[in-house]
Amino acid sequence: MKKKKSTPTAKIHPEPDPALLKIASSRLPATALIVLVCLVAYYNALSNGFAFDDLGVIVNNAYLKRPGQFLAALFNLSYFKVAGLEASYRPVATLSYLFIYWFAGLNPFYYHLLSLVLHALAAALVYRLADGIFENHLQALLAGLLFAVHPVLTEAVDCITFNEDLLAGVFFLASLLLYIQTQAGSAAATRRNYWLALVLYFLGLLSKEMAITLPAVIVLYDLVLRDRPPDGITSKRTWAIVKQRFGFYAGFAAVSLVYLGIRFLIIISPGGTMHFSYGSLWQRLVFLPWHLLHFVKLALFPYPLTADYVFAYPASFWEASNLIGLAVVAGLLAISIPAYHRSKPIFFGIWWFLITLLPVSNLIEIYNPIAERYLYIPIIGFCLVVPALISALAARCFSRPTTATAAALIPLAGILGVYAWLTIARNADWKDNFTLWTQTLRTTPNSAVAHGNLGRAYQDRRQLDEAQKHFKIAIGLDPQDFKSYYNLGLVYFQKGDPDRAIKYFNRSIELNPDCFNCHYNLAMLYHKQGQLELAITHYLKLIALRPENFAAHNNLGYAYAMQGSLKRAIAQWEIAHRLDPQNSQVLQNIQKARRLLQNSGSLN
Repeated sequence: MKKKKSTPTAKIHPEPDPALLKIASSRLPATALIVLVCLVAYYNALSNGFAFDDLGVIVNNAYLKRPGQFLAALFNLSYFKVAGLEASYRPVATLSYLFIYWFAGLNPFYYHLLSLVLHALAAALVYRLADGIFENHLQALLAGLLFAVHPVLTEAVDCITFNEDLLAGVFFLASLLLYIQTQAGSAAATRRNYWLALVLYFLGLLSKEMAITLPAVIVLYDLVLRDRPPDGITSKRTWAIVKQRFGFYAGFAAVSLVYLGIRFLIIISPGGTMHFSYGSLWQRLVFLPWHLLHFVKLALFPYPLTADYVFAYPASFWEASNLIGLAVVAGLLAISIPAYHRSKPIFFGIWWFLITLLPVSNLIEIYNPIAERYLYIPIIGFCLVVPALISALAARCFSRPTTATAAALIPLAGILGVYAWLTIARNADWKDNFTLWTQTLRTTPNSAVAHGNLGRAYQDRRQLDEAQKHFKIAIGLDPQDFKSYYNLGLVYFQKGDPDRAIKYFNRSIELNPDCFNCHYNLAMLYHKQGQLELAITHYLKLIALRPENFAAHNNLGYAYAMQGSLKRAIAQWEIAHRLDPQNSQVLQNIQKARRLLQNSGSLN
C-alpha cells in the first residue's frame, strides 16, 4: 500500500528533534513550569499594598463589614452601592473581594495572592489550549510562558480590583476548552462538558462583560481548527458547520441573551459619574484602526506602561498616526489570508486578537477607551501567533529540524527574558497609590486622573500644599473632574477655610448631583455654621441616596431638634436606632426629646 502523500498544511509545523522536547513532552511538567514562572515574575507583587480602585472598592467600602446586606445587594440595583466604584454589573468579581475580607480583613497579601493564583491558572489554560491548537508541545509551552510574563498584563494582576479581568479570562478559557471537548467522547461526557461550558461562560460574563466574545471565538475555532480543513472558509462549509453545531451555538446564544437582559434591562448601572467626550459614531468607526493600533503597540512593545492613557481622536483622517493605524490593521488582515492555508494557528490567533478587542473598541462608548487590562483575553491571540510565526520563519530558513528549533528558541527566549524583566520592574510601580501615580505622571504628565490621584495620595500624607497643587492641575486639564473639586474642598476644610471648602463642594455637586460625600460635608459645615435649612436640605439628599446611612438620620435628628421640631427629630432618631440598636446615645436623645414634649405639651 502506497504511503499517502502529506498535505502542505502538515509541513507547516515540523516536529523538532525529540531530544529538545523532553522537558516539554508531558503536560504536567510544562504546567508546573508555567506556574513557577508566574510565581517568579509576580513574587514581588505579593508585598504590594492597595492602589488605584482598590481604595474605593475594598479599603473604604463599609459594606464589606455587613456580609448579609452585601450578599443580598448582589442581585438587585443596590449592587452599585455596595460594590464601591464599580459601574458595571460584575457580581462574581465583587463576591471574591467579600470572601477574602471574611478571613483576611484588609491584609493586601491575600488579595494579591488570589490574583497571582488566577493568573497562573489562566496561563496554564492558555498552554492547554495552545497544545491542542499547535499539536506541538514546545510551541504550546512558549505560548503559555508568553502569557505568563507579558508586561501588559501587570495592571490586571497587580491591581486587586481588576481581578474581574482574571476571572473572566479563566472562565472564558475553561469554557472554550470544554466546548472543544464536546463530541470527543461519549454522549454523556459531551452533555456534561457542554452544560459545564455554558455555566462557566455565564460566570465569565458575570465577572466582566468582555467574555461576550466567546461565542464568536467558538465559531472561529470550528471554522478554522476543528478537523483542520485544507480548503478555505467557503459559504458551503460554513453553512454545514452551522447546521451541525447549531444546537451548541444556541446554548451560548441563550446565555448571552440572558446576561444582556440582566445587564441592560434589570440591573442597570446608574452611570451617574460617567461622562464621555469621544466623538460621534462616525468618528469611532473611521478611527477604529487608529484605536486598535494602541493595543497592537501594547502587545508588541509593552513599554512604557501607564495607569492612565489620555484619549483623544485625531483631528484629521490624514494624521500620520491614523494612517499608520490603517496600515497596521490592513497588514494584519493581509497576513491572515495566506496564513489560513499555511498556518491556521496564526490565522486563528490574529482573528482572536481582533474579535476579542471589539468590546473595548469604543464603538459602544466606554469610560476608558484604552487600558492595559483590556488586553487580558485578546493577548492570548498574540501569544499564539508569536511562537507559530517565529517557528515558521525558522523552518523556512533552516532545513534541519534541530537547527530550525534552536533558531526559533533564541529570539523567543530573548522575548521571554525581556518581558519577565519588564514585568518584575512594573510590579514595583504598583507598590502603593503614591508610587503608582508618581510613576504615571512620569509617563503621562498631562493626565488629569494621575494628578487627581496623586493629590489624594499627598492628602493622605497630610502634605496639603502638594495635594492642592495637583488637584488644581487636574481641574485645569479636565474642568469636569468633580472628584478633584471635592478633594480640593477637603483640602481647604483641613486648612481651616470652610468658605472655600463649601465653594468647591458645591461645584462638585453641580457636576455630579449624587456625590454622597459632597452632600455629607456640606451638611456638616452648614450645620456647624447654624445654617440649619441648608444643612437639612443636604441631610435629606443623603438619605435619598443612602436610606440606611446612620449618620444622616442621626444628624438630621439633631438639626430638627435645634429648630425645635422634636417630633421630626424623634422620627429620625428612631430610624437611626433601628440601624444601630447598640448606640445608647440615640436612645438617650429619643427619651430626652419625649420628656421635653410631655413637659411642654407641645404638638410640634
